[in-house]
Amino acid sequence: MSPVQVLQTMLHHSIGNTVNLLSLSVTHRLTTPNLVAAMPPANSSTNVELLCRSVWSERSGVTSTDRAVSRCRQGEEMMGCSSYAPDGIRVGETITMNSEQMECVAYNGLGGKGVYAVARCCVIGGLRCQAHASPEPGQDAECVGPQHHLTGCTS
Repeated sequence: MSPVQVLQTMLHHSIGNTVNLLSLSVTHRLTTPNLVAAMPPANSSTNVELLCRSVWSERSGVTSTDRAVSRCRQGEEMMGCSSYAPDGIRVGETITMNSEQMECVAYNGLGGKGVYAVARCCVIGGLRCQAHASPEPGQDAECVGPQHHLTGCTS
């Protein structure tokens, strides 16, 4: 089992909502998982399970050009990208490639107080994710072939 699979297995079998987050600042409460590790059952088979986690970025700055970036670990595939702005003011998010690694990029909105990027990172044998943009604005983005499956869409 790879280190990423161990991490995903521990998260999958964790017990949630057991940590008192009141001692953390509001900013850190959003990015701190409220989980306690638990051992998987002895008879569990984790090599065929799709294991996923959400990876939150730090909060962006407050200017309209500021952005936040979240990335998956080596060995994980980014299966989705979303954003969250506590005040609701955000432009949106996109998946970009940087040095052969996918990045979830969230954009702060005009007058916004910061935004978070939230990458959905998954692991399972043979999983490969590809990001495709529509050929032109206003047109649909499509999978490149019948062997591919659409798992998410963002604008």
